This record gives sequence, structure tokens and C-alpha cells, in this order.
Amino acid sequence: RAVLVAAADHGFCDGASHQRADPLRASPYDTVVFVLQTERGSRKWPADGRFEAELRAAFAASVPLSSAAERQERKRKTPRREPKAKRAGGGKPTEAEADSDEGEGGGGGGGGG
Repeated sequence: RAVLVAAADHGFCDGASHQRADPLRASPYDTVVFVLQTERGSRKWPADGRFEAELRAAFAASVPLSSAAERQERKRKTPRREPKAKRAGGGKPTEAEADSDEGEGGGGGGGGG
């Protein structure tokens, strides 16, 4: 038996969940659960409609709240800044870097067209 669970119907708890404010993440892909059983096992633990309903409910419990999904999407879209330790001059931005930092995000900076 195979059970297809759509991406929108489940999430997951990633490996770095202990470091995140939101441990659950939306699944980017559908998931298929394959149930392989012997005849004897299928009599004892049938993979029937009840099993599928319970499986889907368990998967649905990991869907992140909409507020968590929105926070994760905003964070994903926010450009990362270079760590200070990697900047020239031992952590202090050079004059050129400071000028380019001010121009990020669509604000001033002149020159364009």
C-alpha cells in the first residue's frame, strides 16, 4: 500500500529545531509512505482506511502555524549580511563598504537610472 501526503498537508521538524524559534517547517515536497507487510503482519496490523486516516492526522500535526510560516518566509527573503569578522580592516567597514551598506535596500545612493 502507498499513501501520498501532499506537501501542503504536512510539515517536518528539521535537525536544527532545537536552535529555532519555530521547530516545525512547511514541507516543500509531497511525501509517499510505502507500507510493506507480510500476510501475517497485514492481518495483525491492517493498512486499511483507518490506518491511512491516522497516518494523515499524524502528518497534519506537523504543519507549522501560519504565523510561524510567515516568519520563516520573511527570514528566507531577508538577504544575509557578511559577518563582521570577514570584513577588511578587522571588523570595521571600510569607507567603500560603509557607502555600499547605506545604499542597500533600494534607498538613496544616486547614480542609477
